[in-house]
Amino acid sequence: MSGEIPSPRGRLTPNRDLSGLTWLRVGGPAEWLFQPADSDDLAEFLGALDPSVPVFPIGVGSNLIVRDGGIAGVVIKLGRPFMDITVEGEFVTAGAAALDARVARVVKNGLNRRSMVSRSTPGPVSVMVRDR
Repeated sequence: MSGEIPSPRGRLTPNRDLSGLTWLRVGGPAEWLFQPADSDDLAEFLGALDPSVPVFPIGVGSNLIVRDGGIAGVVIKLGRPFMDITVEGEFVTAGAAALDARVARVVKNGLNRRSMVSRSTPGPVSVMVRDR
């Protein structure tokens, strides 16, 4: 990889094995795994990152197979700071890492946050938007 990697506030790990982040538990390492502290950290990191460095965002690993040789560049894994779901009137705003089933449950229950139940499901909102 040719570009320099900026120093974020979140966790930046070199040569991080990705098999533990996929449901099939197979695959090689990421050259760099970045877990941003929050959206500002993510924006600052991406703004400072050399544009020649490949960036590969991942969700919860349900639809992901990583080759044994790994992934060059920076793999971005969004965590808890990106899972928020807010309800304002009839509008729902969901973070990119919010699980699609959790968002669906909020909508199904009449946008009542007290009835929200977290459960394991194949995919965060960011993947749902891209795939569907």
